[in-house]
Formats: sequence, C-alpha cells, structure tokens
Amino acid sequence: MLANQALNNPFPLPPVPINIDFTREAHTMYVPSEAIPQRDPGTTDPKVLRPFIQCALRLAGIDSKFRTVFPDNTTDMFDGICDGHVPIVRSLSTPWIPKLGGAPTDHKHYWTHHLGQTWPASADILIQSQRFDKAQPIGAATYKIDIRIPGHNVGRKSGQPSFSAWMASACMLARICTPNPALRVLHLRMSVQEDLIRMVSSVLRHGHRLTEVVIMGDTPVEMRGQIRPILNFGDAYPEDGSNPAELHTFVFRVPALRVRCPGGFLRALRKAHTCCIAVQNIVTQKRTWEWTLDLVKAAPSLKALELSEALPWDPVEEYNMRPLQNKHTTIRLNDLLHLTLDLHQVDARFLSKLQAPNLKFIRISSRAVLSDEGFCPLNHFPSLSYANIWCPGPTTCRFQAIGLGKHQFFHNLTDDKYFLDNYDQEVMVHIKKFNADVERFYSNIHHPHLHNDADYPMQDGSSAELADVEQSD
Repeated sequence: MLANQALNNPFPLPPVPINIDFTREAHTMYVPSEAIPQRDPGTTDPKVLRPFIQCALRLAGIDSKFRTVFPDNTTDMFDGICDGHVPIVRSLSTPWIPKLGGAPTDHKHYWTHHLGQTWPASADILIQSQRFDKAQPIGAATYKIDIRIPGHNVGRKSGQPSFSAWMASACMLARICTPNPALRVLHLRMSVQEDLIRMVSSVLRHGHRLTEVVIMGDTPVEMRGQIRPILNFGDAYPEDGSNPAELHTFVFRVPALRVRCPGGFLRALRKAHTCCIAVQNIVTQKRTWEWTLDLVKAAPSLKALELSEALPWDPVEEYNMRPLQNKHTTIRLNDLLHLTLDLHQVDARFLSKLQAPNLKFIRISSRAVLSDEGFCPLNHFPSLSYANIWCPGPTTCRFQAIGLGKHQFFHNLTDDKYFLDNYDQEVMVHIKKFNADVERFYSNIHHPHLHNDADYPMQDGSSAELADVEQSD
C-alpha cells in the first residue's frame, strides 16, 4: 500500500509540496508530503516512532475515509497529551514532594520537573473530546488524556472552577469508563475532585488487562475550600481477586489525594518493575515504613520504587498507641536499582530488612533522625553509587546508618556540614567502592578531609600507607 511505503520511506522527501496517493478500499486521498515524518524503517525507538503515531492520529481524525487508511493506529491508541513527556521514577537529583504547608515555589518546581517546562498549561478538553468522537477509538489499547481544569493546578484567587469546566472534564473521562478488555495502557492527567476520583476507580476496576497506569494530579496539596477525597485502591483491586490485572508500571503522583492500599492492590503489583505512589498520605493501620515492607514483599521484581507523602507526620505514629506490627525479617530485591522514600520516618529498622545487592541510587527524606534506631551493617548495599539523604542530626551518621563506611563518602563533605550536630538539610554524596582495609584507617578520624592532607598523622598507620591502600583498591 502506498501509505505504508510513504511512512517507511527512509529517503528525504523533495522540498516542494507534492501529493501522495493513498488508496485503500476504493478511497483515494491526497496528503502533502511534508505532513509525513521521516524515519529508518527498521527502527523501534519510541522517540522516533512517536511522531508517526501522532501524525497518523491527526490524519485519522479528519474523516471516516482517512480512518480506513490508519485502522490500527486509531483503534490501538488515543493520545490527547502529545507532548512526549514520560513519567520520571528515578532516585537522582529530582525534587521532593511538596509538603502540606510548604512554600508555593515547591509546588511549581515539582511539577515543572515532572510535567515539563510548559506547566501549568494543559491540553484543551473540548478539542480532545472532538478528536475522540471523530476517531472513535472504542476498544483502544492505549488512552492518554489530559482532563485538568485550567488554573486549578496553581490555586485560583477568583473562586472555584465553573461547573461547566468540571462537566467537560467528567465527560471526557466518561468516554473511557466503558469496560474495555483491550485496554493495556492508561495515562491520565487530572485535577483532584471527588466525582472524578470515583470515575478513575471505575476505570481501574474494569481494566482487567491493564499493565501500565500513569496518573498525575497537579492540584495544590492544600486544596483550600474543597473536600479532600480518598481513593481506595481496594475498590479497583478487590481482595477476592475479581480484578486479575498484573501491573508492570504503576505511577500515581497525586500529592493532594489520600489513598488506601489493601492487599488486593498489592497482588496487582506482583510483576511490577516500576512503582511510584506520591500522595498526601497512605491510610493504613501500620506505620508507613512497615506497610512499605508489605509492598516490596508483594513486588519482588521492582527496579524503581518511590513512596512519598506530602503529610509531614504519620497519623499512626502520632495517634495509634498499638499499631499493627510487621513480621517481615528479610526481603530480597535482586533487581532494585532506584529507591526513593520521602516519609515521616525511615531508619535502619526498615533498611536493614532490605537485601538489594544491585541498588545504585537511593534518596531518603525523614523527619526522624535516620540513625536513631541503629545502623545497617557495613556494605549493606554493595552496589550503591549515589545517596541523597535529608533528615535531622549529624551528616555522617545518616550515611553510616545505611551501611556506608566513612571512606566511601567523606570526600563529599565540607566543614560546614561535617561539624554541625544538627544539619536538617539534604546532603548528596557520590560513593566510593567499599574497601575494608581503607575503612580501618578511618575508624578514629574526626576531620572529613584528613585523609587528603599528608601533614596529619593517623592512628594505626601513616597517610602514605593510606594512599597506598587507596591506590591498590
């Protein structure tokens, strides 16, 4: 077919606009050649293929004749976002979740990072609805839609969004609420509102074959003048197993929302490699760090995990004098590479139970001193190369609490960080490979840069001996 030949043509098209004849089922249409992107026909790179999918969707939305040329694209995918931004779940220098009562700039910085430089702009809901009605992608495998209310993500001073705006958002979401056994991928950007949350729960409940769920809600954490809804994942993933979904990617980044995550939801993560839950707080009868052990136990194949709470305290820790206890002793996560924990309390009681031999990047934010409950064994995470920790207390203790030897991170610390007894800011270090012989020289060092100065003698060996050991490492 000429359409396929045109899309697969690896040679440059002439600069002068020409007409290409698309023929299928006795329909003939003419499209300017510059409307067709160019690519190598053998490529499978999503970044290269995305313009072709978007081009096909635009052409298929013209009328029914164009849809006969692109039946696979229109039935397999509807993309109302079209900005190419992918969800970020990695433990590098990414911003922390904006806290309840925090600065407005934290909210802006957070969402500019996760939704791109065009934030707070959102896609036009009416245009998406018109495109959807023209393309009629009923039974599509992929839905990507943006139903955010303009201005709702920055906090309007002139009152709440109009009823018509909410209706347009709900009507667009209702288009995908019909049970769809073909649905595999759902990307949704939304404003937090109680009725919309119920509809999202319905979509998830009927998505028995969903493997990728990415939901972003950039409503400010405070939600002034609004009722804060609670999303119960137990409604979408019941304990009786009536929803057999096996999620591979689950990214739920809605800092203004409270969620409940019962056992049925955890079973849906049994084959997940990416999981992010960034919400106001996770409602559970356990302390959040103990519930996290249940999650990682249920998802042994995780490669990237982020759990972040905007609430600066743990209600169970504060008010429940007899919380449910966690019985896990050791949990092995052979594939885990990225770990981000932004919770009220994280300490060695949690970290010492994780056996993650390939963990390379870790980010922790805790309102409690990380070393209050002891230390992990030395070299507990043998592959660790990057750590970013924010908690009260001395800087050295927080890194020793995760099992690092002094020689692995001392080279990152400056005097202003090292000598303070309480440095309640984030500290990022790049980590050297553990060496037991080198660590022996650091056992009684009280200055962060002593090993770099040949004028300072060392106990149990000279600085020259230390240099020889480091070079032999």
